[in-house]
Amino acid sequence: MQTAQKVITTYRRKRILVCLLVALLTLTTTLVIRFISQRSLNQQRVQLSTNKMVAAMDNILRPLAAQHATLLQLVNHPCQDVHLTLRKLAASLQTVRSIALVQSDLLYCSSIFGQRNIPVHQLQPALPANHALLTFSYDASLLKGTPVLIQWYPASLSGADGVLLVINIELLGELIFNAKSPLITGIGLSIGDKSFISGSGLIKQESLPG
Repeated sequence: MQTAQKVITTYRRKRILVCLLVALLTLTTTLVIRFISQRSLNQQRVQLSTNKMVAAMDNILRPLAAQHATLLQLVNHPCQDVHLTLRKLAASLQTVRSIALVQSDLLYCSSIFGQRNIPVHQLQPALPANHALLTFSYDASLLKGTPVLIQWYPASLSGADGVLLVINIELLGELIFNAKSPLITGIGLSIGDKSFISGSGLIKQESLPG
């Protein structure tokens, strides 16, 4: 009788152990499947948000390109004749901080300051250039030392004449950031050897981790 009782007790213990193992295996499998599914969903959301942010940046910068031809027509005209036009164009372009005209390597007209006579290289070391240029830099006129995105359109083959647009990169970043997902905590834009990281400013590529 005692032997039979022991067998029954042992059987019950083994059955309970098997049930616990099966339950644990089922729970583990369920958690793994949910983790993989959630990760896949998160990746899709991040990709969707990234696409929206790229589209947002394109929509913000497209009006600048649309004014390309109009701006080039102003180069070499006296500043007093085109200053008001520059001011209106700068005001109509949401992220543009200032627009300047360059003639013979000299920045001679600014949408903010009007008539000027400063070597453009003194303000932006990368200029002048005989090709269109989009690069990160620092404001050297209005809010000195703040990071900006500069767009240069040459108006001559030599590159000595052209149009300089100074873009408020922090405002641009905020507008793009509005299209983000809660899963994204910051954005980074890279052009050439520099990157703009929200909250950190301009950083050289060599300083980035990895």
